[in-house]
Amino acid sequence: MSDIEDYQEEFDELCESIQREITKLENGKGDSDEIGYEISDQLKRAKEVLRSYKAELSEFSGRRRGEYERKGKEYNKLLNQLSNDFTIAKQNAAKNELFEGRTENKTKNSMSVTGLLDQGLETQDRSLSSTKRMKQKIEESKQVGTGTLEELDEQTQKLNKIGKDLDDIDSELKRADIQIRIFLRRVRTDKCIMTMLCLIILAFIAVVAWVIYRNYKGEGTPSLDPDSPEDL
Repeated sequence: MSDIEDYQEEFDELCESIQREITKLENGKGDSDEIGYEISDQLKRAKEVLRSYKAELSEFSGRRRGEYERKGKEYNKLLNQLSNDFTIAKQNAAKNELFEGRTENKTKNSMSVTGLLDQGLETQDRSLSSTKRMKQKIEESKQVGTGTLEELDEQTQKLNKIGKDLDDIDSELKRADIQIRIFLRRVRTDKCIMTMLCLIILAFIAVVAWVIYRNYKGEGTPSLDPDSPEDL
């Protein structure tokens, strides 16, 4: 097999591979960027092979050269057609990706809105529950505070009553102290009262001394009972 036939075989294989990749790109199968790189490399290689093919034409002449030139023109048309198909397929793939991206964004946005609404409702429920608990605690605190105020008021009334009683007792003690002082002052200044007190004290002492003396002599005191044997 000559070199030009090798170039023909390689060019045909490259064109078939390029056509398959373009079909995959049009159908949206696989990664469009990766497929695009693969097609670009194959097109570049196909152009190099076609240039080498044309360079080999100088080795031929006559009828055979004419056949290879006609074949080369067909290869050139096929390569241009594949390049155009690749450009169109690449543009369509970009449009499809853009449309799918918008659809996906809309779906994501819709899901995001739904998620935000659910999250907002959940937060609202938690806030309502917290508010109810807070109100309940406030009511309990009010009840405890009311009970405490009532107890404090009752204790205050008791303390006020005790203070009033103490004031009354203190007033009575002061009044009694004044009366005692007045009495003692009168006693000191009144000679008759002093003399009477002295006589009473002396009489009491004399009676006590006489009773002790009689008991010491063994004599009893006369009985004041009317039914005693001595009177009968």
